Amino acid sequence: MRIRPRPAPVAALGLVAATLLGPAWASAAGVESVFQVGSTFAVAGEPDNGGVSLGLSFMWPLEERFRVGVMGFADELGDAITRLTGPGGVDLGPVTAGERYTWGGGLRLEAHTRSRHAVDPFALVTWGISQVQDDLRGTSLNTDIAAGLGLGVGALRSINEHHAVGLVLRGQWLSRGEARRYMSAALEWRWGWKNGAGAPGETAGTTGPR
Repeated sequence: MRIRPRPAPVAALGLVAATLLGPAWASAAGVESVFQVGSTFAVAGEPDNGGVSLGLSFMWPLEERFRVGVMGFADELGDAITRLTGPGGVDLGPVTAGERYTWGGGLRLEAHTRSRHAVDPFALVTWGISQVQDDLRGTSLNTDIAAGLGLGVGALRSINEHHAVGLVLRGQWLSRGEARRYMSAALEWRWGWKNGAGAPGETAGTTGPR
């Protein structure tokens, strides 16, 4: 029997590997790397119970308040559970009836405030291509390639000049497929965070030049 690798776990492993290698490369290249881990919810269609959400982005500053970059992601959208019935109608317990996930990549644009406080709110827009996959125990049941638009808000807290943590809430809309929309909430860690969202020479959480 030939074993076919599943795209979502492969994409997730790729994101983890890039996360381990990305900060050093990004720091050397002057790029901000962003790692997200969280969960999906409010998924359209069935299954709709969500799952793990992973993301990795590399961002470049654009003027004072904006950042632009590229991102990759792998999101679980849910798994269906049914009951296995034996001879005579004996209930043998729950068994998976398939799972749905999506993975892909695209562009990411952020708009940050001019906040001088410890917390930096921001809004984000993403656009890219998603592959939505339905699997049953390693066998592909259905695949859709869709354009995806994401809108979100977040808040960051600087740890120091080069690191920040935060929370991000994002809604995702897909152009086709059974799962046309879903939400995700994630924790975010940033490497290469330079001076927060303040003016040049200022760090988020300060009120003047150092």
